[in-house]
Amino acid sequence: MGMFTWLKRLLGGSAAASNHTAPAPEKAVAKPASEAPTVISGNEKPFFQEADNGKILVIDDSPTVIAVFRKILQPAGYNMIYAESAETGIRVARMEKPDLIFLDIVLPGMNGFAALRTMRKDPLTRAIPIVMISGNEQ
Repeated sequence: MGMFTWLKRLLGGSAAASNHTAPAPEKAVAKPASEAPTVISGNEKPFFQEADNGKILVIDDSPTVIAVFRKILQPAGYNMIYAESAETGIRVARMEKPDLIFLDIVLPGMNGFAALRTMRKDPLTRAIPIVMISGNEQ
């Protein structure tokens, strides 16, 4: 089972239904600049849209992975926050206290395993569930 199929099932979507029919193409809608996603870096305030199902932090340096998570999470009603480095992701996790974190293993600077150890030692982040992810085939 692919990671995104598993993720969709985990978040309550029907993976089986998505294999039978392709969704109708969405109409292009211009969105105001205030709704455009931004990348968190340094001390910037995290971006997220209000939703009811919870807050999920994605720590990954790949714009493609972030776009895929956004496509899955936001329509499902989750607030999505993201950071492009482990150091920034740790700061965001401490500030925002998300319900779940998806953490890439291979990141610039501090890697995902070091970030995981840091968050597990921190009383503010130790109880947050973390799913380690990687685009590496090995």
